[in-house]
Amino acid sequence: MTIQGQIVVITGASSGIGAALAEAFAQQGARVALLARRGERLERLAARLGAEHTLAIPTDVADFAAVMQAQAQVLARWGQVHVLVNNAGVYPPDGPLWQTSPEEWRHTLDTNVNGVFYCMRAFLPAMLEQGYGRIINVSSSMVETPGAAAYSLSKNAVDVMTAILAKELRSAHKDIIVSSLDPGWVHSEMSPDAPDDPRTVVPRALELAALPKGAPSGKKWRA
Repeated sequence: MTIQGQIVVITGASSGIGAALAEAFAQQGARVALLARRGERLERLAARLGAEHTLAIPTDVADFAAVMQAQAQVLARWGQVHVLVNNAGVYPPDGPLWQTSPEEWRHTLDTNVNGVFYCMRAFLPAMLEQGYGRIINVSSSMVETPGAAAYSLSKNAVDVMTAILAKELRSAHKDIIVSSLDPGWVHSEMSPDAPDDPRTVVPRALELAALPKGAPSGKKWRA
């Protein structure tokens, strides 16, 4: 499989893993829709990658209406979506569950869980119509981490959604593969002390985006 010419949607594209993936997919010849809340950063990234094959769409993935507006813009420009990378995520301050504020809890689940669902709900119908698609849900190895209950729960949920969707897609008889991807401990605004460069995630992500028909679906991979 080749990435060249494909339409790729990346959430959380304004920095870290998302920006690294956007650059990598663009270098492979893909047309890339960049979704994130920070519009100015998206515009700078789009300008650097080339406006002729990028589309910057300021989007809060926790807002389904905003996600549907982004979907409409992508389809209006390119008509198809081949790859969806659900990368947007937040990490609340560390602390035991009983000290986690309801607002932090809600915001984490709205972004990390509902945001993944909203994007799949928005873009998957186009994949089903065209009979092809690859979905990559960025997960984590932090699934039972003390002091990070909301984040751990959200990433468990991402893995479960990935597995369930893969089973549901079998009855559709379409060439659509959904994967979850554990990027490891990657340096980012959420993890400033992490040692790994975001670009270490690129090879595995490109591999998952180009999985051949019949490859495992619903599987969790490590970068």
